[in-house]
Amino acid sequence: MIDQETEGIMIKHGQAPVEIVLDASDTDFISDELYDMLLEAFVAKAQDMGYDIVENDHLVLGDWTIKAKLEEV
Repeated sequence: MIDQETEGIMIKHGQAPVEIVLDASDTDFISDELYDMLLEAFVAKAQDMGYDIVENDHLVLGDWTIKAKLEEV
């Protein structure tokens, strides 16, 4: 059962599920430590895919997005 506070939020913002997206413009929401961890994860994933962005000056990480879905439980 949904409490009154949650119900008020859902009415104001729309019914769940709601997609929440962080992208390159949202760095204010991400600590430096977490940003560094994400950067390392992107570099490792690129290397796993065969792209060595550390050694190749012509490749850079550009626009990125991380998504989550807010659902009612």
